[in-house]
Amino acid sequence: MIAPLLNRRSGPSPDRKSGPAERDWRQASAQELVEHIRHEHHDRIRERLPELVRLAQRVELVHAARPDCPRGLCAELAGLHAALHTHLKREERVLFPQLQMGLSPELAPLIAQMRSEHETQRDALGRIGHLTRDLALPEDACSSWEALVLDLRTLRDALEQSIRLEDEVLYQGLTAARTGGCSASGGGCACAGTAG
Repeated sequence: MIAPLLNRRSGPSPDRKSGPAERDWRQASAQELVEHIRHEHHDRIRERLPELVRLAQRVELVHAARPDCPRGLCAELAGLHAALHTHLKREERVLFPQLQMGLSPELAPLIAQMRSEHETQRDALGRIGHLTRDLALPEDACSSWEALVLDLRTLRDALEQSIRLEDEVLYQGLTAARTGGCSASGGGCACAGTAG
């Protein structure tokens, strides 16, 4: 399990999904967490992005004269789609299989690269938010514009949750293993002394 290597914080799970049986992913095995990220977040991102690019193109074309038209959104989404295609493939084909075999300090450079790419993805989400006025739906939006905004919200949530679970749970164990314990206050956590 990952759990002994992680910072045991109290509070809500890093996965924002709410529901009657919200899962604390810090208690899951690497295998369970990787499968959850892949199926609940990565698959949703892959599925929605091509259609979002098409919808954004349609909205920009049809509503170009409107002052609230999200000009540049199609290009932003196309860039994010290309970047995520490479990023997700690298995570799923290289990093995740290695993490499932156990945390290793040799993975630190690849994890650092993934975290850097996550920051780039957050920046892209910020630009998308700016272009869409924080994903606001105009009162007189057509069905394409409405679908665009609703799907952008789904994309944003899936990407943010994926990043959070990877950075705060899946990759966090490596930091704990390299430093000889987690950053829990007082240093009295269960992972102390696990560094090799």
